[in-house]
Amino acid sequence: MNYEFGNEMIVIGTILNKGGFQARKYGADQNEIFEIKLDEAPEDSFEYLVSQLNMTSLVIDFRSLSEEGPVYEWFQEKRKIRNIGNTYFEGIDRLSSIESVLPNDFDILIYLDETSRAIPTEGAREKYNFKAMK
Repeated sequence: MNYEFGNEMIVIGTILNKGGFQARKYGADQNEIFEIKLDEAPEDSFEYLVSQLNMTSLVIDFRSLSEEGPVYEWFQEKRKIRNIGNTYFEGIDRLSSIESVLPNDFDILIYLDETSRAIPTEGAREKYNFKAMK
């Protein structure tokens, strides 16, 4: 997509320290939506490092990152982040997190210290099975 859209496209990622979200579980019926609850981020993750700043939210705009110096060099190293999307790989460590050179994968990264799942609309309840929600 970057080849086709270039600077007209901005890739925004979201990471979180703890809380809930809803997603499909890998291997489950694709029409079932589950509430996923995460404990605090693992100590070897980028989310954990950001959580140590004691901020409720943070936006990192990698587009303004200098292309030299110690901060640039630090961000050129692979960082472990949780792999959260519309499908979650619960209990499969090799799939539930990824290693990323963050400025290469995202233009902007939004950190939230704690989240809660979205409340399904009536239309979504008719289309998907939310019975798996606790």
